[in-house]
Amino acid sequence: MSELVGAIEAIVYAADEPATAAQMARVLGVEAAAVEEALRALAARFAGDDCGVELRALAGGYRIATKP
Repeated sequence: MSELVGAIEAIVYAADEPATAAQMARVLGVEAAAVEEALRALAARFAGDDCGVELRALAGGYRIATKP
């Protein structure tokens, strides 16, 4: 799972537009449910006060953005 979370983090970080779970699943060759689970894990990793970024749902996809 951690490898999938890392791959998704890289995709979301590098994408010019918000990346959807379906797009990431297709690119990574996994089920959308696995991507959604990994997205939840990534959001939890970013949720701590010691992290300056967060995972945001935006325009049907996901982006990494600085915390307000």
